[in-house]
Amino acid sequence: MSVIDKVMGYKKASSAYGVPQTTLENRVKKRGTGEPCIENGRSAIWVNYQRHTLAFQLAETNKLPNNFNKVNQLAGKAWIYGFFKRHPILSLRTPVRTSASRAQGFNKITVDKFFNLLNSLYEKYQFSPDKIFNVDETGITTCPKKMSKIVGQCGKKQIGGITSGERGVLTTIIMCMNAAGNYMPPHFIIPRQRSVPAILDDAPPGSTVSFHPSGWIQTYIFNDWFDEFLLFSNPSADKPVLLLLDGHATPCQEY
Repeated sequence: MSVIDKVMGYKKASSAYGVPQTTLENRVKKRGTGEPCIENGRSAIWVNYQRHTLAFQLAETNKLPNNFNKVNQLAGKAWIYGFFKRHPILSLRTPVRTSASRAQGFNKITVDKFFNLLNSLYEKYQFSPDKIFNVDETGITTCPKKMSKIVGQCGKKQIGGITSGERGVLTTIIMCMNAAGNYMPPHFIIPRQRSVPAILDDAPPGSTVSFHPSGWIQTYIFNDWFDEFLLFSNPSADKPVLLLLDGHATPCQEY
């Protein structure tokens, strides 16, 4: 806040609070944008800074005796080490990136509504496992970002692996299976404008394909896939099926 309120510059604030100058610049730059405030592995530094500040404020507010730095208004490193030692169930973890829309959609009201609807359908139709389906899509790139782990000799400091200098091409796959363990043939979304005759060579039997320049799923592609699903699941008035769609506004459909 000292930088935002123009009390001091980046360099002076970096020295006063023990936070790298680039970290402060990133924090101010992304303030109010909804983006993560820290990048390139600096999140632990900012979390430590906030934790030290909070500890100092709590101690001062509750008039607890402490030997914290009154000038910088921070708890020291010894305190944070002692805190983790006193609470072994806690550790410094790297958070999983979660989009704002996903976080907003996953709340008690939404989850309760989903399961209430799910339970009512179970009670009404008494679905057997082979009539309960779940569909989801996943993206696969031709150039993985992470190297796979390999078995190596103990004591050897460096083990090499060949990597590609390309960014890779994204291919989306729609997968669907029922609770009995039966899979529907996958549907591939290839980032191309036109079809290639041999595009499904060596693909699982029954696989289907769509084409879009981005390689991402589109509404019309999902509609085409849904027609394939109806043929695969063969629903009827006497034997309806339940299809669950992750993240869909209406997660249940009856057919």
